[in-house]
Amino acid sequence: MTPLVPALLALHVAAAPPSDAINAVLGDASWIAAYGTAPGSEVPSEARIATHLAYVEARLRASDRPGLSEAQGRARARLLDALAAYRARGVFPRRGEDGYAGRRPRFSDDRGVRCAVGHLIAESGDPALAAEINARFEYAYVEEIAMPELLAWATAHGFTIDELAMIQPSYEAPPTEASTRRALGASADAITLRCAREHRPPASVVVHVAGLRDGRAEVTTRSMDPFSVCFAEAASGVERGGGAYDGPISTYSFDARIRIRDPQQILEARVRALEITSHGARCWPRPGPVVRDVRFEVTVGGEGARAKVSTGPVNDEVAACLSTYIQEALRDFGAGTWRLRAQGHRAVTPYFEAGWFAQALEQMVRSDATECSEAQAAFPLEVGAVAKKDADGIEFSFRGGDEAFARCLEPKLQARVRSDLGVSRQRPDGTWARYFRIDADVKVKVRVEVETRAERARREKAMREELERQIDGMH
Repeated sequence: MTPLVPALLALHVAAAPPSDAINAVLGDASWIAAYGTAPGSEVPSEARIATHLAYVEARLRASDRPGLSEAQGRARARLLDALAAYRARGVFPRRGEDGYAGRRPRFSDDRGVRCAVGHLIAESGDPALAAEINARFEYAYVEEIAMPELLAWATAHGFTIDELAMIQPSYEAPPTEASTRRALGASADAITLRCAREHRPPASVVVHVAGLRDGRAEVTTRSMDPFSVCFAEAASGVERGGGAYDGPISTYSFDARIRIRDPQQILEARVRALEITSHGARCWPRPGPVVRDVRFEVTVGGEGARAKVSTGPVNDEVAACLSTYIQEALRDFGAGTWRLRAQGHRAVTPYFEAGWFAQALEQMVRSDATECSEAQAAFPLEVGAVAKKDADGIEFSFRGGDEAFARCLEPKLQARVRSDLGVSRQRPDGTWARYFRIDADVKVKVRVEVETRAERARREKAMREELERQIDGMH
């Protein structure tokens, strides 16, 4: 079976957030919604996870998913109930010394405790799939899990990959000297922005770091200038301990000279790196003119970061969405005495692009074609797809299979395209709904080998049995 490439799944989710965020799509929106501010260093990891799961459960229950079958709707509701019970139990995976800095997902830990997504898959009656995902993608974000079986499972149970990515939390790692050095380096710009709001930064700061038995890192400096003092105090929150670790904490100490970048340089670098024309920004397609060009200006002053966006052609909804996205991406440029400014310009790639559409279509055909086949042997199938700008659906053509097969497969593919390739769009009343729009003319062809139902059942049975043998061998 051809694997689902990570690039395809990455279309559905935002770029990974800063390493301390609880979720790759929503960041810390759950904690901010509940308490009006980002979570502080004193917040236990378990509290952040439980708050996030409650937030995303409520959001998914309120979301409008038109086109779900009765079976999909029942499965979705049942698993959201299972998510509520999982959250209430309050037992979540813990991290070991896995080499990843900052927070990271873990599909299943050393005790066999599954993450929220893994728990839902197992609760649905498919623990073998959960075990296979863990064996191949233990520390992966949902968008990195290159398995067509995951997409098929999500669709069968009324979820999108987007929604699974919103559910998936991340967990804290046990601190080491190496991880704290990495964390200090990764956090230097953010700490600089916090302290430079009131104090002029030097070219570098010298600090002493002591790793304590409770997992915290205590950072001090001999320098007396206000910026260095502020930097050391803030750096003491980079590694705060308190996670659920599967091993003992080792103490350590070291000295480090940390280079400080000028805030204007940091802003310019961050503006250059903004992925506002990728699917990560989640701002198109939208109603109105199809945007092909984006220009924006970011200013930072007494009110923090503000973004002014213009699009060509003019589309006010896209511009407003991008402005919010940019300001959120630059939220650590808080209010201060500084006066910073940077500009950017991007050409926009259409949402419907031939390469990823062909990859998406191939996986859809593989998932649905076998259900429509009454053939007693596998057969080759060629599916042509023509997407025309602002058409209601895709024009499909089939070579292989009979007329009954085509009549069965075509509506399945139409529904799958609208569901899987739609995007989340916020309505004026604040609720969210899937929005589907073809924003470019695209023509593709894909070729697959259609399995018989018996072949698929045998293959899946053999896979489950092999995984069960591997799991038994681990105990």
